[in-house]
Amino acid sequence: MADSGTGSGVTESSLLSKLESSSDLSGIHQLYFSYLQPFSPVLKKQSNKSPKIDTTTLRSLAKKFLSFINKSLSLLPKRLNETPKIDSSYASELFDTYKLCFNCLDSISSQLACKPHSLQIQRLWLIRCYVNWGRYEEAQLEGVSVLGFIENLSGKRNGNLSGRIVPELRKENDDKDIAMLILDVVVWLVKCVANAQSKEEEDYYRVLSMVNETQPWLRVIGTDGYDKLHRMLVSYMSKCALFLVGELANFDVNLTCKFFVETFSEYRRSSLNDQTEKFAHNICSSLFSQLDNEVLASEKILTLVLDTMANECMVGKEKANVNFLELAVYVAIKCRNATVDFCGAVASHFKKLANYFSQSPVLVTVILQARLSTIDLIMRLYAITFSVGDLNYYSRGGNSKIPKAENGISVPKLLLDVENQLQSLRTSITVHTETYMPFYFNALKFLCEPLSELIQSERKDILCGFDEMSFPIKLPNIDDVFQQFRLVFDAYRKSEKEKYVYEDNSRAVFAVATAAFTLSFTTNQNLEESTSFLKELISIKWVQVSGLKYLYACLHNVGLVLYRANRLKEATESFNLSCQAAWKCVMHFCRKFVSNKDESSSELSEDAITAFVTETCAKSAFLLDILHQCGTGSEEISMILTDFLESWSAAQNWFDKIPVPVALVEQWVKIICEETEDPEDECRVQTIYSLMSSSSKMPKETLGFLLEQELEAYREMKSLNPELCKVMQTTISNILLEDIYCTKDSIFQKSRILIAKARESRACGVQGLNECIEFLSEATSNMSDMYEKNKEACGPVCNLLAVAYCLRALCTQEAEPNSKLLVQDIGCALKLWLSQDHSQAVEQVDMVSHNTLILLYNVCDLLSLKGCMDVHSDIYELMIRFFTCKNVSLKECLAMLWQSKSLSHALCTSHVNDAFILTFSKHCKLSQSLEFWKSCMEKSKSLEIGFQQCFSVISTLSFPSSCNHDRATECAHLTIDDIKKTAFDLSNSVPPSSKSLFLSSNLYYDLSERLISKGSMIEALSYAKEAHRLRTKLFQKNFIYSIEQHNDIIGENGEIIQKCGYGLKSFHMQPSIATTSWSNDKGSSEFDFILTPWNILRCYLESILQVGTIQEIVGNGSEAEALLLWGKNISSFQGLPIISVSFSTILGKLYRKQQRWHLAEKELESANHTLVDSFSLYSCLKCRLILEVTIDQQLGDLFRSRFNSTIDNKLEGLSKAETFYRSATEKLKLSEWKNCVSDPKETISKNTMFCDRVLVGGNDVIISSDCGNHEEQEAIQPKVTRKGKKTAKSKPQEQRVTSRITRSSKQKSVNVQNELKGTQKSKVGHIVSCGCEVTCVFDDANCWHCVPFGVMKSSSLTSAIHMKWECTRRRLLVKLLIGIGKCSWARGETQRANEAFVESLSVLVSRSTFHPSKFKASFSFLGELIKNNVIADVFAIEYAALLYNMCWFSLRSSSDNVTRNHSCDMSFIPIPIVVSGLKLSFIVCREVPELFRKVSQLLAVLYTLSPSTKAFSPLTLSSNSLSENQWASYFHQASLGTHVNYQLFSRLGKQKDQNTMDVDSIFPSSSTSLRLHRLAPESVLDLEDFILKFFQGLPGATIICISILGDDACWLRTFLPYEPSNHSWIMFSRLNSDCAPIVIVLPIASILLGSPNDEDSSSDILFEKKSSDKLWHCPWGHTVVDEVAPLFRTILEESYLSSSGYTTLEDTKQNRLIWWNRRRKLDQRLGEFLRDMEDLWFGPWKHLLLGGLSDHRHIDFLQKKLRKDLKSKCKFDVHENIIKAVIRGGGHRKECLSELIKKKGCYIGGRACIDDGGLSSLVSDLLLNTMHEIGEEDYADREPVILVPDFDIQMLPWESLPVLRNQEVYRMPSVASISCTYDRCCHFQEKVGEDSSLFPMIDPLDAYYLLNPGGDLYRTEAEFGNWFKDQNFEGTAGTSPSVDELSVALKSHDLFIYLGHGSGVQYIPGGEIQKLERCAATLLMGCSSGSLSLNGSYTPKGAPLYYLFAGSPES
Repeated sequence: MADSGTGSGVTESSLLSKLESSSDLSGIHQLYFSYLQPFSPVLKKQSNKSPKIDTTTLRSLAKKFLSFINKSLSLLPKRLNETPKIDSSYASELFDTYKLCFNCLDSISSQLACKPHSLQIQRLWLIRCYVNWGRYEEAQLEGVSVLGFIENLSGKRNGNLSGRIVPELRKENDDKDIAMLILDVVVWLVKCVANAQSKEEEDYYRVLSMVNETQPWLRVIGTDGYDKLHRMLVSYMSKCALFLVGELANFDVNLTCKFFVETFSEYRRSSLNDQTEKFAHNICSSLFSQLDNEVLASEKILTLVLDTMANECMVGKEKANVNFLELAVYVAIKCRNATVDFCGAVASHFKKLANYFSQSPVLVTVILQARLSTIDLIMRLYAITFSVGDLNYYSRGGNSKIPKAENGISVPKLLLDVENQLQSLRTSITVHTETYMPFYFNALKFLCEPLSELIQSERKDILCGFDEMSFPIKLPNIDDVFQQFRLVFDAYRKSEKEKYVYEDNSRAVFAVATAAFTLSFTTNQNLEESTSFLKELISIKWVQVSGLKYLYACLHNVGLVLYRANRLKEATESFNLSCQAAWKCVMHFCRKFVSNKDESSSELSEDAITAFVTETCAKSAFLLDILHQCGTGSEEISMILTDFLESWSAAQNWFDKIPVPVALVEQWVKIICEETEDPEDECRVQTIYSLMSSSSKMPKETLGFLLEQELEAYREMKSLNPELCKVMQTTISNILLEDIYCTKDSIFQKSRILIAKARESRACGVQGLNECIEFLSEATSNMSDMYEKNKEACGPVCNLLAVAYCLRALCTQEAEPNSKLLVQDIGCALKLWLSQDHSQAVEQVDMVSHNTLILLYNVCDLLSLKGCMDVHSDIYELMIRFFTCKNVSLKECLAMLWQSKSLSHALCTSHVNDAFILTFSKHCKLSQSLEFWKSCMEKSKSLEIGFQQCFSVISTLSFPSSCNHDRATECAHLTIDDIKKTAFDLSNSVPPSSKSLFLSSNLYYDLSERLISKGSMIEALSYAKEAHRLRTKLFQKNFIYSIEQHNDIIGENGEIIQKCGYGLKSFHMQPSIATTSWSNDKGSSEFDFILTPWNILRCYLESILQVGTIQEIVGNGSEAEALLLWGKNISSFQGLPIISVSFSTILGKLYRKQQRWHLAEKELESANHTLVDSFSLYSCLKCRLILEVTIDQQLGDLFRSRFNSTIDNKLEGLSKAETFYRSATEKLKLSEWKNCVSDPKETISKNTMFCDRVLVGGNDVIISSDCGNHEEQEAIQPKVTRKGKKTAKSKPQEQRVTSRITRSSKQKSVNVQNELKGTQKSKVGHIVSCGCEVTCVFDDANCWHCVPFGVMKSSSLTSAIHMKWECTRRRLLVKLLIGIGKCSWARGETQRANEAFVESLSVLVSRSTFHPSKFKASFSFLGELIKNNVIADVFAIEYAALLYNMCWFSLRSSSDNVTRNHSCDMSFIPIPIVVSGLKLSFIVCREVPELFRKVSQLLAVLYTLSPSTKAFSPLTLSSNSLSENQWASYFHQASLGTHVNYQLFSRLGKQKDQNTMDVDSIFPSSSTSLRLHRLAPESVLDLEDFILKFFQGLPGATIICISILGDDACWLRTFLPYEPSNHSWIMFSRLNSDCAPIVIVLPIASILLGSPNDEDSSSDILFEKKSSDKLWHCPWGHTVVDEVAPLFRTILEESYLSSSGYTTLEDTKQNRLIWWNRRRKLDQRLGEFLRDMEDLWFGPWKHLLLGGLSDHRHIDFLQKKLRKDLKSKCKFDVHENIIKAVIRGGGHRKECLSELIKKKGCYIGGRACIDDGGLSSLVSDLLLNTMHEIGEEDYADREPVILVPDFDIQMLPWESLPVLRNQEVYRMPSVASISCTYDRCCHFQEKVGEDSSLFPMIDPLDAYYLLNPGGDLYRTEAEFGNWFKDQNFEGTAGTSPSVDELSVALKSHDLFIYLGHGSGVQYIPGGEIQKLERCAATLLMGCSSGSLSLNGSYTPKGAPLYYLFAGSPES
């Protein structure tokens, strides 16, 4: 065998060495197996139970291997148990080796000299190793094997594991070693079960069996021998028991209970018997962790545990009692979170245990009986808490399983239940020994704490009674329990360390104390005890702040309940205790703050302490108020107040930043005001000074603070007792000035009081302004002396002195707006503030109140309002310093200043002035960066959008979209919808604030400005009105004014010299607003911008100016005048020169356009004088230049307009006008305007207009102060395909509106490249496309239209501002140059006119206007621009005006053979290009009525000329879809009623959809009606389609449009083949949806005189005119009617004079006869005048005024036959619609019809229509035959006609023309108004379920009449009154109804009839009529009721229009 081992190379030593120390144990089992191979036969025989083996063999093996096996068995446990553990694979080999070695040893055991069981000890080590490695099954098998071996020693073997496991003790095996072995094995087997956490019940039953079977063996071992193993056994059994309890769901509860009992028994038998309570505790803990699932099992086990522990108490050991009570306490605490049922079960068991203790055996000792009775009492207290399950809801921490609402807790029932259960304990409650004191106290605490919480939560019902109870609840037992708790707590804290008792139980003690206090009010007992207990708690030194705060809050709540129940006396008790707790808490806070300054705590922060002190003062003040309500005497109240103030003073000694007790002082003042009836009893009125002056606890300085607060309180309480407050303010001020601040050291405080007195004077209104200024002057005088003596040490004085100066400046502005003192005072204040260095300012930042910033805002905004910017740098510097000291970042600072509009002055183009940029740059290096500014605005969407919008003008310039300009397009991405949404949200915020309204109005205002520059006037007006509406709200909150009516001053010749409808009588700030600048509040740490009244006034005036300007542009002259006069009155009243000048300038323009020359000149001269007088004040140079230029421009326009209206001094007027224009032009070319944007440094000049960098699609232009040279690059121009053009057409509206520049697709890229290389030098070659719909115009250094992108690329704020200024400058420059051109042309200086127009064009396109360029703009260049449809948004209106004027003068130049010369290139523009330019102008100025009218009229004339004149023949080829007559008629109708159209569209925009609530519904851009009825599209590309849709949408009725062309159309003569002698022309067009339009232009003769027989009557009338006191005022001023029909004016004037003169004559028969004779002659003259109009103006064309025949079937047949004959017989193809229009239009002369057919519906005549032979005789015969077949149709039934006369001829009685007397005729102001009225009426009829028809239908019987409202038309009333009543009409007669009544009548009826004087607007003004959303048809029968008054170039006014705007279908 040894050889075998040696042969294999394995030796004993190598094996033992490997086993002992080798880290690689792989294969060790095989090595052992090989080495122990000799044992194989023996082991094999043993396994097969073979016969006994030979002893010799066994002895030999033992001799050889015994030593090796023993060593191996000693090493194996060590390797298996070593740390760290070996690898598990090695462990398996070791276990196999272990078993091998043990089997080998077992096989030779018979040869060994040892006891038989000794070998099993080795097996025990193997078991331990198995257990340690978690191989529990193998361990159990080995353990059972050991026990079986021992069993075999006695000769018996129990092989069944389900039976007995442990060997039975017999005499044979009664051995202590065997017993120890058995016990050891049993312990390890139990450990296997415990560690394995087996879920098989039989394992645990087996454990119980082993434990029981082991008991006899323990006696063999003895107590001392088995203690350690027994403790191990108990420990493992405990582990098993806890696992069983933890897995109740998996085991039988009986097994668990049995196992617990057995384990508990073993605990008692072991040395661990002192840990039974811990074991029971762990069991309970496990139970409570799974209550949700196993409630019943948990109950059973818990009761078992409690019973077991209770039994231990009977032993008599005090430790057992303590253990039981500790367990009971634990169970009680855990039951708080258990279910109600479980708690009920526990309560029942607690009661059972209580009975168990109370019924203890008789043999127990007296001492034990006392102990048991104590336990009994404690258990019952716990049981009561559990038995009332709902009470557990109120336990601290609560229980989510017992929600109060779901369980329907009845509080009264609950309380009564507890009350009844406590009844049995009432006599048993006594204080017990110290051992049980904590348990008894905790039991009381367990019951009382939820009870107190319940009482606190239900305090209201407990104190006031429950609704469900008919009687109040008395709870004496609960009150007794609370009192017992108090007594026990008192005893307990004395027996223990008092501090810790308080800390551990403070919450419960405070809760019980407050609950007992609350109950004492219901039980009427123990109130004194409860109050004393609370006072004791408040005064205890160990009390914590949290406890005091709890007491303070609870007691305050109890007091509130009593107060609301009107139990005031009782409430004061609670409030008093609450205040005591609060002030004690304040002291704690202040002391802790001082001692823990370095520690950070939110509770001890300054803000937290300040807030709590403020709250405490408020609650204390409330107590004083209640005491006052109870009738408590002022002496008692004053004593309490004194205590509070002393407490406050004591706290101030610790914390000097404690706030002043404002609430206390105010309440005291309120009490005094209410108690004192007679102000003269002031000597008996106590002040705080009289209360506290004798107190040694309060320093004099502190008393001064309180007195100042008392002074402030009397000011605020003025409304309660005005007289007393006034007296007391004087008294307190005198005390302060005479007794407190009476020394030289108190000058500063004295000055503060003087400022306060000044505030009171200002608060009294304007009357106190002078006194206010006197007080401020005294304060400034005193402090100035003090400051001069010691400047360095007078920081607070310096600040207060500066404040006084600022306040005096603000008051001076109100008292004397034009005083220069205010600027001086502001300068002094700023100098004082700036004199303090920055470090000093930082140290004194807490001394500087928030008022400083308010003042800075006020003076900044005031000076900005006045235009004085000299000291703004200082103001901004101070603001930045202030914000920096307050830890406000520069970004926030900048954002706030931007929000408040404080960075610029009033009406400034720039939103940021240079002063701020310069000042801010000192603090921030990024001050010039636009990106930085944008980042500052990111905190608010409104800020961000507002900032982008302010610089949106840059993005609206024409630009090349192909360039990659990311930054530049940011503003372009800002849509109008974004702005509207943001503004709407701000203005509708809840609750609305002044600041949100202010910010919203700013967005609307800036949006309106943006749209004005684009020419979108209707939309701009809506936003401007919304901004004005919001700002008006703010204005009315801040200012008070009164007005007085003034009369107009009339000159000798009847001209209005001064227009003054209403004037300001007084204007001042609201006193409450004025005194906001005086506030002494330091303000919160949260800073926001400050909205000052001066800022509101500025914005209000700016909005007035904006709305007035737009109203003037769109033609609403009267509205504009009223607004502008109002704004001028305010600005003049307040001494605001900059704004006053602006208003006067616009008024001058308005009066000029109204032809009120004297008023216009007066306003402009006034503006000029004001500007000169304010030269020193107005420090913004550019704005001053802008105003000077604007005044000069308006003066120039005034003199030029006078030239057009008068014959005298023509040349002199034009010369003056041009002088003003040129003076203004020079001011716009001053060096002050030069900068890197307007005038870059000269670079290499080029001969092209190309932007090379744009052409290559490369880099953006960079704007800087140094514009360097750029290399020339080859241009690449992509071709524009048709697809690209279509794409352009389909672009969204937002992209197509004039924000682009399109180009012609015909231009060749090769031409472009040649131009760039300089090979082509012609003036026409300077347009280039950048590959998209953009044209770039380049001049010298850069392309002007690329400059905006350079600005944005540079991200330079200054460049952006320069860009805005440059746009403003160029806009004015264009207007001035156009004026110069007009003046030059009027004087015949064609060349100079040409130069002026060319220069104005250059201004729009050139890079710089300051130095000459090698490129010269020309009319040819203009032609190229027109061909490419170039439109620039920011100069939209100016560009449109320039296009019109240049095209008009080009036509004049072309037609004037005398003035034509080669030096003037005006005539070189081809007619088609002229028309294209006019169309472009037509599109751009579509919302500027005056210009739109001129452009439309000119286009109409040109298209009318095209069929008749060779020069205009190319126009016939310009369109394939529209004919000349369509173009001409469309433009003609567009020229009529333009002003009315825009007013009508504005009203349409106001109409809201009732079903839509979004922001879009309030603005016109969303109005469907507005989009349908607009006069022009938004792009020239859409014009043809738009016109086609226009004709398709015409109503079925015939529309006749009429206008007269005056001297401006005299150039027409040069284009006709004959020379007409007339200078005026009548133009009328006939429109109908069924026929082609007809346009006629005829020369007309003037109708000068009437019949010669009228000379006598005329002289008589003239005589009356001279003698009459009344003057007739012509309602139209001066129009073309006065040139072509002066007789009509004469007739009207004579009619007026005859009527007015009759009233002065004696009423005789002869005078009546004379008067009637004159009236008949006037009627005769009027009839003759109408016949002359018809014959001299229309001639044979008059029949075109008639409507079509009602029955036109026969005509339709004839017209088809005629067209067929003309085509077949004459080879003459005429459009069917032309024939239809000509024949249906009527007429009898074939020459007229021939002309119309030949001229395609357009005819311009100069003499009688004569057939010129152009048509063959056959054609004439065909026409003649057709007309004969039609026959005489003059009196046939005809369709109605709608006349649309131009406004300057609307006063003529067109309906009375003889030809129309049998015709149904209507009149409307415009074609658009027809469609609008029709659509609106149809929409209303559809809403009410009626069918729409050709004309709006009304029910004539649904009428309302207003008859003789003046009461002086008796015959009229008698004539119509009865008839109206017979028709059952509603109405009034003889009286005047109210405006509201008439409004309702107009809205609710179909017809309104008026018979009275005038038009009835004296009873319901036009403004009220126009507010109606629906209006009845009106029949006005009064003198001049249909008359319209013309206001020059503005919208006419009159009742018909008022009703039309209100939606009336007829008037």
